[in-house]
Amino acid sequence: MLRDAPSVLDADVLYSMRMACIESISTLLGKLEDERVIRPVNRHLQAQFINGGLMDMALWIARSSDRESTLDEAKKEIDLILNGLKL
Repeated sequence: MLRDAPSVLDADVLYSMRMACIESISTLLGKLEDERVIRPVNRHLQAQFINGGLMDMALWIARSSDRESTLDEAKKEIDLILNGLKL
């Protein structure tokens, strides 16, 4: 689905789906910031960065010949990146 979505879904639909994800991530970042779990950030910018990174990782895993190993590698890297936001 992820690989084929651009060929079967309207660009406006994909954009609205992406923006909904970004808004959701931004809200979660705000809650974590309010609870002093993460440092203060530009929530919208970080949400775009996280969403884009996760989308690219998902495509990378989907295209991999060894998805299980690629998924494990991706999990380690996303943990490394997201842990950098912690206080």
